Amino acid sequence: MLNDTLLEITQKLAKVGGWAITYGESRSLYCSTAMLEIFGYAPHTVLTLEQIGRHILPAYRPLVMEQMEHCHTSGTCCDIEFEINTAVGTHKWIHVIAQNEEDPQSKLTRVVGALQDISVQKQNEQEKRLISDRLLVTLENMTDAFYLLDLQWRLVYVNKAALKLMARSPQPTPGSTLWDEYPYLRESPIYEGFYNSVRTNTPFHHQYFSSVMDNWIELDAFPSPEGLAVYFHSITERKVMQQRLDQAQHMESIGKLTGHVAHDFNNLLTIILGNADLLQDLYQYHEQGRRLAGAIRSAALKGSELTRRLLAYARKQQLAPRPLDINELVKSMRELLVCTLSVNIKVTLLVQHNLPPAQVDEHQLEGALLNLSINARDAMPKGGELTISTSEIYVQEQEAAKYPDFRAGHYVQIKVKDSGTGISQENLQHVFEPFFTTKELGKGTGLGLSSVFGFAKQSHGHVTITSQPGVGTTVQLFLPVASEPLSAAIEKAALPSGGHETILIVDDDEMVRNAAQAMLSHRLGYEVLAVSNGETALSVLKHNKTIQLMFTDVMMPGLNGHELAQQARELRPELKILLTSGFNSHSLARSEQDETEFPLLPKPYSQHDLARALRDILDHSL
Repeated sequence: MLNDTLLEITQKLAKVGGWAITYGESRSLYCSTAMLEIFGYAPHTVLTLEQIGRHILPAYRPLVMEQMEHCHTSGTCCDIEFEINTAVGTHKWIHVIAQNEEDPQSKLTRVVGALQDISVQKQNEQEKRLISDRLLVTLENMTDAFYLLDLQWRLVYVNKAALKLMARSPQPTPGSTLWDEYPYLRESPIYEGFYNSVRTNTPFHHQYFSSVMDNWIELDAFPSPEGLAVYFHSITERKVMQQRLDQAQHMESIGKLTGHVAHDFNNLLTIILGNADLLQDLYQYHEQGRRLAGAIRSAALKGSELTRRLLAYARKQQLAPRPLDINELVKSMRELLVCTLSVNIKVTLLVQHNLPPAQVDEHQLEGALLNLSINARDAMPKGGELTISTSEIYVQEQEAAKYPDFRAGHYVQIKVKDSGTGISQENLQHVFEPFFTTKELGKGTGLGLSSVFGFAKQSHGHVTITSQPGVGTTVQLFLPVASEPLSAAIEKAALPSGGHETILIVDDDEMVRNAAQAMLSHRLGYEVLAVSNGETALSVLKHNKTIQLMFTDVMMPGLNGHELAQQARELRPELKILLTSGFNSHSLARSEQDETEFPLLPKPYSQHDLARALRDILDHSL
């Protein structure tokens, strides 16, 4: 092509601007029409080398002139890119190629070449660089870990998040493959998954626990003609939260079941306890009969304690929270704990001075601490140390969010720590479930920790447990700080055991109804009417104005106890009302006012419990 005439050259170059510099006594320049157009000149314009040189940006001008001269003197090809300002004021990128040749006829030498406007190409390259730079910044700052593999499984790029998660710094060895850097992956599903992804051109998704990274990992790989793009991130926190949610739902289901079982069982215990009281009265002059009735009563009370623990776990026990000095309570229990625990167990109390009072039921807290202490004793058969400490703590939102039904705020913390055998991680996640125990058969009911859990949650607090086999176990109770100052407990005066008033009993269980009627009428002297449902009770109240108190169960078909109490109060404003329930709490829908307006007597109740509750209401309140 270089031996063709300049006319032929320019015709073949078409839009590419042909040119020639002839070297003789002086230098002359030939410019094709296309070249003139590129530089912003009209066709047939005659230009000199100096004019063309002035269009080249100063930064490139020395280099271009040097390359042209070198091409002429050495006979080598010239290939260069530079920027120009055109005659019409526009800016362009130019690509020039040139070759030196000799004219056999004139014996003159010339440099013949072509130039092309590559402004669009340069702009595209710049945009690609900008996109590439932005992509790189994005990849480096994204929270997901990311790396690129080529078709030979070499690590082409690894971002900062990946290096951090993989605990690698600096970058992997250049030229090394993923399998060289992380040989353990050859034995994992990732190895086969990556190969299948590239072979079938389909994405690969995988979740696994990495012992090397000590994290649960979620990974996605996307194949391309160049290799594989891999995104991965830690899902450990999500896994932990899901496990806690599953555990909370599991325990909530168990709580509902145990609550309903305890409710039905309490109805039976009410019958047994009530009739045992009646038998003791009947056989008060018959030693054997009185002893048998006492045994029945004692068994019923033990059954009542079991159901109380079940209801504590289900968060349906009746609590009487008040501002309580936790330090004084813990100190007062020291002697009891020393007597209860083995002589080779050292009891240490560490209390924080100026500890604020907690809003909690004193007797339930005593039971919870005793439960925890007995568990600690059983975990230290050869002796050890039991430490009970108190402190004030503020739980942050971030920490509280890790546990269901736990709110941020101020708490009084009671920590019960032992130096015993500890609990395995497998068993640790089940310890708050009712009937779960690691003790030998016959040495534990499995209700101790579950009742502590229920008590803490019902008290609007929380409980956590940590343990390490061979080291010991620590249980932390979080109890809400009281909003009121400490106040002395007011002891109730002794109340009469019976009366002459007319009482309406409402209970859908015939045996419970009959037992209550017998206790009230035969032994306590009340006039008693008994019905099986709320609708009948309202009808009786309309026609019998002598009824002074209604004693009704909460859980009934049709009108429940709360609804019946509201309608009865509207019908008879002066009527006094006492509720009873096997759930030991106001478990049905109610307003906050109901909780104080209608007192509740938990089932199972004894004759003495019923007598005191009735006299308290009849003599002192509505």
